[in-house]
Amino acid sequence: MSRNRRGTSEEGPGDAERQAADLAAFRRMLQISSGTFSLSFAICDDRKLRDSLIERFSAEFPGIAIVRLPAGVDGIYTTAAAQFGSQTPAAIFVLDIETSVPFGSDSQPALRTLNGSRELWEAFRCPVVFWLAEYAITLLHRHAPDFWRYRSHQFEFVPEAVPIAELKSESFSGFPMVDALPFEEKAFRIAELERRLREAGDPPPADLLPHSLNWLYE
Repeated sequence: MSRNRRGTSEEGPGDAERQAADLAAFRRMLQISSGTFSLSFAICDDRKLRDSLIERFSAEFPGIAIVRLPAGVDGIYTTAAAQFGSQTPAAIFVLDIETSVPFGSDSQPALRTLNGSRELWEAFRCPVVFWLAEYAITLLHRHAPDFWRYRSHQFEFVPEAVPIAELKSESFSGFPMVDALPFEEKAFRIAELERRLREAGDPPPADLLPHSLNWLYE
């Protein structure tokens, strides 16, 4: 099982090495699990990075199928099964589960249904990878414990530190824009802001202090 968590930008070259190790482990998982079922979770709080990695893996391993879950779907397995029928892809990447697992809900019907479907996924004789945000993995662990225990691997991918000049050039879009975001987009934005605050340091340098206060305020 692979698990990588990145702290601040001062951690040094070990961050890149750990990220490279997770990428290598992910590739090995796709190779070793070819033709057999395995369940993995890939945690990524940055959608641009997620999509970039999926594009890279799809080019390296032809035949990977992408399942983009529609908002509010309860039957995740049913949605995936309807897409493939009797065909078996090289691997299945399941995306956008966040739109079906609202953070403030105690019922979580999508996760309860997913928990009960754990053995059905074995019909896909290939690696199955759920790409999801960290808050969603916390909810899955809580509301779908049996499905969670089915996992063989867990990976975490984090973006490189954004150059300071680029951070300083970005302006706050305003609360009306933030309020209009769907919940899952807000969760991704929060993760991004937390990462920026870590990279700015505590306390941040004088030239970054106004920007850090804006990120904290947002």
